[in-house]
Amino acid sequence: MAGTIGTYYFDGTSFANASMLYTDASLSTVAPNGYYTQNDIIRQLVGGPGNPVLLQAQACVSCSVPCGSGVSGSGGTGKYLLTMNLGNSTGAVKVNFNPASVPDKCSWTYDSVTRSEYSSATEGYLQGVVGTISTGNACSGLPLTNANGSNGQTTSGATYSYDAGSNSFVNQGIPATLGPYANEAAGGIDLTTNAPGNCIMVVPKPNATPETVDFVIEGPCGSTGWSISVVCPVALTSFTASAGAGTQQLACAQDHTTNTYYNMPVAGTAGNPAVTDWIFTDANGVNKAADNYYKISSTQEMHVVNGVLRGISLCVTSYLSSAMGVFNDFCGGTAPGPPSQTYYFTGSAGSLPVANDFVYSNPQGTLALADGYYYLGGTSPNRYVIRVMGGNGEVSSNQLCN
Repeated sequence: MAGTIGTYYFDGTSFANASMLYTDASLSTVAPNGYYTQNDIIRQLVGGPGNPVLLQAQACVSCSVPCGSGVSGSGGTGKYLLTMNLGNSTGAVKVNFNPASVPDKCSWTYDSVTRSEYSSATEGYLQGVVGTISTGNACSGLPLTNANGSNGQTTSGATYSYDAGSNSFVNQGIPATLGPYANEAAGGIDLTTNAPGNCIMVVPKPNATPETVDFVIEGPCGSTGWSISVVCPVALTSFTASAGAGTQQLACAQDHTTNTYYNMPVAGTAGNPAVTDWIFTDANGVNKAADNYYKISSTQEMHVVNGVLRGISLCVTSYLSSAMGVFNDFCGGTAPGPPSQTYYFTGSAGSLPVANDFVYSNPQGTLALADGYYYLGGTSPNRYVIRVMGGNGEVSSNQLCN
């Protein structure tokens, strides 16, 4: 059963190395005999009041939940405190937080770093309080909107601490203040039309210690219900891409095999990034990829914003061409008119398509050019033509008329 939370004072630089506990700031009244815990460290005070001794610090095995498991919470307005044990392995920790529809905020703290940001397979990058717009507007006592956050207001609730023995959150009898929450632009709230589903968070764990991560789930709306599960740390899988570039065109002009990146799958798979995946420059998820465009294959680039893959597009190059014709239209005696149609190609890095490239009539690369010959410029006998075959826009050959 969970104990109660109280205010105590110690005479050292930390709870772990303190020599005694007291009930007053002047360190004159020794705390009662019993067990005391802070941040998964437990100390026993014995011998008081005549001869008090604070025993050595020990790990509080029952104070945290092991990774590889999950917890569900529900109840009234308040802050719900949970500690998960990640073990001594290193890597990136995948956290699945599902707020359902009623707005909640999940924050993790590990090794003095705190974050509250997620990526949803349906909604992409989110921050702070997440849930649906409709339930946010109807939030009891603290209406929430993307435009105004909580409009500078706060609400009061209770503090709940997870007790692994009873598999429940126990009211500690300590008031909790929730809010104020900043608006969407400031990163305080991100409500969506539909429930965001599983919101993926990444906790970087590059070192064996600390072994625990603390979560605070805030439920500001009168009633709350959510679930959280934590996968034990594992090194992320790598993939290659170009260096980041400020535009799609600059990225597509680069070699896609020069740099190594890592993805935490949200909609993709390990080593095969998809839209909404987290993208990092290291296997432990410490450093998010910068906001940029990156070439990821010979024909595609990805756009990363806030460390999340926002979109994947074809690398297309525009060029001028004639309309489709037959070989003799362009390589016969009469000079064709100058190319005036704007088309697009993927594949090679030149200014004009060559054999094995693909050609399209739209920049999205969804409308393949019809089979036939196309004149791209030049004068007799060096008129440059390409032939498209196969019904899918593939250039089968490129040649000069001579």
